[in-house]
Amino acid sequence: MRPSESNEELNRREISERRTVLESRPVALIVHLTERCNINCPMCIVKKRRWEISDKTLGEIKDLLPYLRHACWTGGETFLYPRFRELLEAAHRQEGLSQSIYTNGLLLDRDWMELLIRGDMTLIFSVDGTEPGVYEAIRRGARFEDLCRSLDLARRYQGRTAFRLDLKLSVAVMRTNHRRLGGFVEFARSRGIGELEFGPYIGDDREENIFKFRDEAAVSAVVESLRALAAEAAACGIKLFNRLPYNYSVCDKDKTLNSGPDLFCTFPWTWLHILPGGKVIPHGHCKQVVGDVSRGSILEIWNGPGMQSYRRKLADGSFDDWCRSDRHWMDLVMET
Repeated sequence: MRPSESNEELNRREISERRTVLESRPVALIVHLTERCNINCPMCIVKKRRWEISDKTLGEIKDLLPYLRHACWTGGETFLYPRFRELLEAAHRQEGLSQSIYTNGLLLDRDWMELLIRGDMTLIFSVDGTEPGVYEAIRRGARFEDLCRSLDLARRYQGRTAFRLDLKLSVAVMRTNHRRLGGFVEFARSRGIGELEFGPYIGDDREENIFKFRDEAAVSAVVESLRALAAEAAACGIKLFNRLPYNYSVCDKDKTLNSGPDLFCTFPWTWLHILPGGKVIPHGHCKQVVGDVSRGSILEIWNGPGMQSYRRKLADGSFDDWCRSDRHWMDLVMET
């Protein structure tokens, strides 16, 4: 049995026993590797926080790879992290480890694709418009034709690997694009993209952020658009994940995922998410900081007071004050 399999088996047992201190290691990891980026998107606050994971933290991540079932790499622009090739090669050596990468896709070339297809991979492209004018107004400094070239390149490589290569689009919805969402399913279908994810604009721009600074008319238009898109996507066999708008009483995660018998959520038993700047939360849906990799190791945080509190609150059902839907992990990045 591989270390990742035995770790997951132990993890399941510890969840069933409602343990708060775990012998198992994380099953999945999300890591913001760098704040470096080659474009200038108005909603991005990652660029405001100078950040790159330390060599120490990189070493701890490599040590965890044999125990993980999934690793998600993000930025900034992930492909600008100077040691990303080294990290990918280390991850590819772990049989059974799936990976996902958030990227604007503009730096993808054949050399990168040859490396990416050496393991199970999901490429998640940040795309906020299916027309050049909308896309380039939001992804400032990017060219729509370069995006399409990268998407087409990735699609060609889907048939060149024995591993799984999935393509996904992540869309940030804001005033600039909220009435221009209708083309996303056809855009995805025509490029072999199997999944769409819609999330809200994050930030304090009152004009663009129609969710935090509630514009009921705009939000209603988005709800109607997403309802139509969901039906269209289902007919095309495309998965659609809708995180719009923030209208949940407790948490914005999909209620059907990452839960267990009598447990609302199992994220604090299975995941860790390293934010830009080093703060750690269990997962992007979680809104309480549980540690900082600049002050402690990943494994110290894994069983530290914050993670224990999350597990205890979920085990006894007293989690409403911690699991909030009115914040986003980006809000945590800028808090001191």
